[in-house]
Amino acid sequence: MKSLPFFRTLIVFCIILLLAVFVFVFYFYNVNKQAHENTQWIIHNNEILYKSGKLLSYLKDTRTTTQEYLETGDSTFLTLYFAAKDSVTREIDILRALTNNNASQQNRIDKLASLINKRWDLYNRMHYIGIKNNSKTAIDSLRAKSRDIMGEINDTLKNIQAEEHQVSLIHEDNTKQNEQYSAVTFFLFIISLIALIITAFFILQFFSKINKDENNVLANAQTIFFSKRIDEIVKGISDPLFSLNKAFCFVFYNEAARKILAKGKKLAQKNFFETFPQYQHNIIGEKIKQVMFLRKSVSFEALEIFNDQWLDITIYPTSEGVSVYMKDATARKENEMALQEAQHFLELTNKLALVGGWEMETVSEKVKWTPNTREIFETQPDFVLDFEHVLDFFPEESREALLKVVNNAIQHHVGWDIELPTVTAKGNEKWIRTKGEPIIENDICVRLIGSVQDIDSKRMLYNHALKNEQRFRSAFENSMNGMVLADKDGLIIEVNQSFCDMLGYSKEALSSLRFDKLTYSLDRPYSESIYKKALAGIQKSWRYKKRYLHKEGYIVWVELSGSVITDKDENVSGFLVQLQKMHTQIQEKDISGNEQKGRTILQVH
Repeated sequence: MKSLPFFRTLIVFCIILLLAVFVFVFYFYNVNKQAHENTQWIIHNNEILYKSGKLLSYLKDTRTTTQEYLETGDSTFLTLYFAAKDSVTREIDILRALTNNNASQQNRIDKLASLINKRWDLYNRMHYIGIKNNSKTAIDSLRAKSRDIMGEINDTLKNIQAEEHQVSLIHEDNTKQNEQYSAVTFFLFIISLIALIITAFFILQFFSKINKDENNVLANAQTIFFSKRIDEIVKGISDPLFSLNKAFCFVFYNEAARKILAKGKKLAQKNFFETFPQYQHNIIGEKIKQVMFLRKSVSFEALEIFNDQWLDITIYPTSEGVSVYMKDATARKENEMALQEAQHFLELTNKLALVGGWEMETVSEKVKWTPNTREIFETQPDFVLDFEHVLDFFPEESREALLKVVNNAIQHHVGWDIELPTVTAKGNEKWIRTKGEPIIENDICVRLIGSVQDIDSKRMLYNHALKNEQRFRSAFENSMNGMVLADKDGLIIEVNQSFCDMLGYSKEALSSLRFDKLTYSLDRPYSESIYKKALAGIQKSWRYKKRYLHKEGYIVWVELSGSVITDKDENVSGFLVQLQKMHTQIQEKDISGNEQKGRTILQVH
């Protein structure tokens, strides 16, 4: 506390020095500003002196060119005369602009301009006399007057230059004086600044001395607090953590490390490799040695075979040696392995189903294919893909269809599912089914993802079935015999025109009508028995004669052949019946005989 008055004195002295520095800086700034203004004035005055000298030179040129013209009559000198005259006019304007803030100089320049104009008049008269070839006496008279005017011009220019020279001398004296003041001010500024720095240094030393003990006490308290806090945090870590010194002896370990390594035994100051020789040559021990010698942290995962668990391990160097942090990763590793197995199963399933995946960035149009997709299109693994390359695999019509659905997905955020023909990289034609969905971010389609499936074999089967269907349809429709397709309940699904002509009904009238409704009443019991056997699976096909009623009411004898239609499980799903109309003679014979005997069964299977 005894040093407080001295401390206050230092503070006051420091403030005085700070004010002195500010005053010196302000004065130094003003002195330099005035010096700069004086320098600008000197440059300005020198410019006026230079321009007035140029003006006098141009006036001499006009006199010389006029004299040469009068003596030689060569018009070339007139061109030089007028050029010099223009230069004189330009220099007069420049001088007037440079002295616009000096009234006396402006009056001299106005007088100078008037004298020059008078001289121009004399020169013009000389030129005129020269052209008319008049006497030399008149020209000499004009020359005498011109010399008098030139004398006045010289006197006026000297007055202008004299004043500018005087002003320039004044500004030069002021500049020298300002430079002297500036040097003195700068010296005082440096002295004050040095004194201020020294004073500030003593103040800081004083502060340091006063606070030194308090800082030491605070630092020690903080060290103790944080040491305890760190120790509590480390001990509270549930994962194993331990530190080794450079001799690979334990200097620290938490409870979790003691349980997993030593099964609850104490490890303090014990050598890691001597206590646990199993780690001498496995990956954990090798990594500990590596970090100890290279002093670089490493992170890795390892199977701790002695405890049968996966660990995420981080080893980092410390000032004493190394620290090792272990985290149980068994659950994560099991999940990863399960995920890999599922992914492998999915890839295998996709391969068996001939399905591949793809992805396209909408901005860059870069495309990614899975290995199965590359296999479908028969490309090499290093084949670089973009959307233009993908389009090359499609014929023109398919390409237009693909472009349409892709643009629709990008613009309207709608997916697609279409089948298209392609040509692979090896030139093989193949049908594929492609699905795609847009991925939307902030209402913008950023990429497309989807799948592609090789449906070439399926398409071939479909085409084959389609051809069979077309053949059956053609045979059904064009048959001269009546053809009927009915479901398992006997309802008519479809008939051909021959059947319609046979009984006089239209196709619309026969649609969804039970087949037995058209049978002659006496033949229905027998037809019903055949239907029940077929439905029960006892009979697969049959043929016999029977009677139908024509729309007009008369009997039509036919020879009927029928067969069962089954589904994939061999269950009856319908019937196909063919009817051949019998000749009139046979019909009459059968009508005259016994009706039951007239129905002759030709074949039953």
